[in-house]
Amino acid sequence: MGTAPDTELRLVEATVGDRKIRLGWSDGHRVDVEPLWLRDNCPCPECLHPSTRERTFDILSVPPDLLPERISIESDGALRVEWGGVPHSSRYEAADLRGYGAPDLSGTAFPVIWDGRLAGSEPRFAYADLESEAGARAWLSALRDYGFALIEGAPPVEGEVLRLAARMGPPRPTNFGVVFDVVSKPDPNNNAYTAIKLNPHTDLPNWERQPDFQFLFCIANEAQGGASTLVDGFAVAERLRDEDPEAFDALARTPLPFRFHDGEADIRFRAPAIGLWPDGSLREIRCNLAILARIDAPGEDMARLYRAHRRFVELTRLPDLQLNFRLQAGELLAFDNLRLLHGREAFDPASGFRHLQGVYVDREHLYSRLRVLRPAAE
Repeated sequence: MGTAPDTELRLVEATVGDRKIRLGWSDGHRVDVEPLWLRDNCPCPECLHPSTRERTFDILSVPPDLLPERISIESDGALRVEWGGVPHSSRYEAADLRGYGAPDLSGTAFPVIWDGRLAGSEPRFAYADLESEAGARAWLSALRDYGFALIEGAPPVEGEVLRLAARMGPPRPTNFGVVFDVVSKPDPNNNAYTAIKLNPHTDLPNWERQPDFQFLFCIANEAQGGASTLVDGFAVAERLRDEDPEAFDALARTPLPFRFHDGEADIRFRAPAIGLWPDGSLREIRCNLAILARIDAPGEDMARLYRAHRRFVELTRLPDLQLNFRLQAGELLAFDNLRLLHGREAFDPASGFRHLQGVYVDREHLYSRLRVLRPAAE
């Protein structure tokens, strides 16, 4: 029986020339590495604190034209560099150098754009699934990719939403507190605290950093009406981009004013309804007619902006872009508030009690948990 081939990628070349360090791997991959990058990323305990994992090396402690005195490939394929100037020896694993110059995509979303055809195939998880690392990873991955996920079978008690959210990260407080109770109550300061219909919207676009993820936990839903609605704002934006590029451009370029105010707070921010990354891909959606302040735009821009704004809102109301379902006691809906719009039907508070509790959690915690839970093989 033959010996299995060694498929591990190893360094086979390490040379210095033209103020670069040329590295080559056993599969033929070659790259020219900036010497300062290598020195800046030395993993030894003198340069990287062994407990905090934070850099202690100071880039200003070496000259900008730093070059190694000697480089070599060790028997296990690692790179050894002996630095001049301030003498230092660095050792780098071949695998750690493989991604030189490539962006870290571990905090990148790969959205699955969806519409109403997803009905019946929504990402759903049992409460018990979250107990295992594999289950928690699957749930968080669905949140990242679909922008939402449902959990079933949790104890329908007050405070459970905090325990569920803690599986992703600590809650983010707003002017509505750490936990907010979605119930019909007298003298409300938000439409959510009434029994009226809520059209699809994002929460708190009046904040410079509108909350990233929202957790809505159903404690009781005995009233007639009150079914929930979800819309993928990215699907809406892409449809608008396809059918009316001018309208898309108006909403992506023109900041809209949003404002919440009551007796204790007056929070305002201006931002486009469609937020884009530098490469033109979708970053966030801000859409909330209830707290949209007076739109201000010069001359003909006002007419163009209103036409675009109206069409975007029309698209969010199309049945083929909506998911509709009724939350039951013990169910949690977690969703990306920068991507999805959510709403509900009107309900009759006299017909039964309806009580949801909500919290917000920052996006960074989702990616952090996914990295920590990543299988060792990845």
